[in-house]
Amino acid sequence: MTEIADGLDNAHPSQARQLIIEADQIVTQQIAPHERDDETAVYPRVAQFLSDRHGLGAMSRAHREIIHLARLLRRVVDGLSTGEIDRYVIRDGQRLIEMIESLARLHNAQEEDIYEHALSA
Repeated sequence: MTEIADGLDNAHPSQARQLIIEADQIVTQQIAPHERDDETAVYPRVAQFLSDRHGLGAMSRAHREIIHLARLLRRVVDGLSTGEIDRYVIRDGQRLIEMIESLARLHNAQEEDIYEHALSA
């Protein structure tokens, strides 16, 4: 997704539209389902190994934020048409893509910490 966000820097409006749609598809088809699955299937199992539920509350909050950002990106995509794309719309899409990417990377690192903690418990 970093490549998509970077590609928006100098993209023509029609190309920017395609890049934002591509990012939305990645978020919709890969990232959001992963976050929902973690919340409903993975975390309940991990919680069994954590007497203090080490970090799970913060992780659930991160899931909600990623899903919220995904909805905002979807709104940008729903409003796109080649004729209406200006630098502000492109920048909004770019910012959302960058925020989702950053939060997902941080979230994955935190998950690794929680899993290591669960294994050592």
